[in-house]
Amino acid sequence: MSFEENMSIINQRLNTLIGLNFAESQWKNLESNLKLAFNVLNLQYSQELFLKWIMQTEIPAKELEILANHLTIGETYFFREKIALNLLREKIIPAITIAHLENGGSRSLKIWSAGCSSGEEPYSIAMMLKELIPDIEDWDIKILATDINTAALQKAKEGRYTSWSFRDTPEYIKKKYFLENGKSYELKPEIRKMVHFNRINLASDNFPAETSGLMNLDVIFCRNVLMYFSPEVIKSIAGKFYQTLRKDAWFITSQVELNDQYFGNFQRIVFEGGVFYRKSTIEPKLDLFRDSFTDPKSNGKLNKTKKRLPKTLALLQKDNIRRVPASFDNKPELMAQSSENHLFSEAEALFLAGHFQDCILFCNSALAEQGYDKELTFLLSKAYANVGKLEKAEKTLKSLIAANSDNAEHYYFYATILMEQNQWDEADKNLVKALYLDPRLLAARLSRSRVLKHLNKNEQSKKEIENLISDIDIYDDYESIPGLDGLTAGRLRQMAQFFS
Repeated sequence: MSFEENMSIINQRLNTLIGLNFAESQWKNLESNLKLAFNVLNLQYSQELFLKWIMQTEIPAKELEILANHLTIGETYFFREKIALNLLREKIIPAITIAHLENGGSRSLKIWSAGCSSGEEPYSIAMMLKELIPDIEDWDIKILATDINTAALQKAKEGRYTSWSFRDTPEYIKKKYFLENGKSYELKPEIRKMVHFNRINLASDNFPAETSGLMNLDVIFCRNVLMYFSPEVIKSIAGKFYQTLRKDAWFITSQVELNDQYFGNFQRIVFEGGVFYRKSTIEPKLDLFRDSFTDPKSNGKLNKTKKRLPKTLALLQKDNIRRVPASFDNKPELMAQSSENHLFSEAEALFLAGHFQDCILFCNSALAEQGYDKELTFLLSKAYANVGKLEKAEKTLKSLIAANSDNAEHYYFYATILMEQNQWDEADKNLVKALYLDPRLLAARLSRSRVLKHLNKNEQSKKEIENLISDIDIYDDYESIPGLDGLTAGRLRQMAQFFS
């Protein structure tokens, strides 16, 4: 038989035994890998001999494992495919953590990295969670990482990498979570222990399964893996993935593996130009996916979320407010935008000048005329707080948070009001929410260390200070820290070290 005929039979048999499928354009590379596998098995290679070996009724599991190791060598690195990780960081994790806090549910999170290769993907997820979740010690977090390649899994468990694995890794992450050891970098135990590795063949092994922990998952990552399977196997795996996820959970695959024929049960979500899948029968909330979303009836076309225009521009006619420029007269959208920005600028000027009572009157008048405005409402709550009207400040903030539950600064300021009222438990809950949404909000971290001291949680308070000191490292001494009224990083560093 010809080379093509032999390789066609071999490819079909590989598909049956392991689930892998190789395009004809890959057959020469495939044969090179078959030779390497035969060398490890101490067998002399020829196509005829390999055909005879692979067509055996029963092939020892260890020999099949060696073969799979030579056919599934993946190329990966830390923090690969940033859009997917941005989705995890900016949308998925904040939504999950806030939902747990709001509903009083257990603090648990289960993520599966399917086809993890040498471990860079699941470890990237672990480091991201470490950065995102301020009270991570109180969570039951399971990161499951699987692959068919036992050699890759062994390397992953060791957690030792060369500089090539860091070609897209932030330098502070590298310094924070790795120890340099000669020409290699060793992952710190605190991250290694977050990931659990196991060998699984996606094509043949059974899941969901309680024994392996592969059920009721929050997120499945399976990137640059499915391309190696036949269409029938991909459909089967996609169906099992769907059953393994809980409702509203996520399936994240590579952008080159998107195919609604395989993933038709999932809802398509577009984020930063990438397409991702969600197990949900409910359309995504527009406040959760602000960038854009895919309407199932739009044949894949993107619909951008639109900003609501104010109900009226009547307030612009008041004598104490400058009028809209004449060039905007025939452009309603520009006029509306100018109105909103201008009203806030006027109110903010009063606030910054210390005219808090005038600011309150102005904000209430503007909101009554034009309807809800996030920036004006937030400024109103701060003005109430500055004149000692804490109950009104709290009520205003509650309405703001109910309408916009994804703003870290709102939770932080609400917590400061609660601290003034000695409501330390509630203050802590809101500071935690703020830090879920923005782990770099150092003002919230500093406040939380104070709150924990009042709650006699001294060890946790000390931990927050340590985290604060670590986070300040990205600032130079002269830089001002956001949310701390001009306090510089140098001064904050001194304060943190004093309290530590």
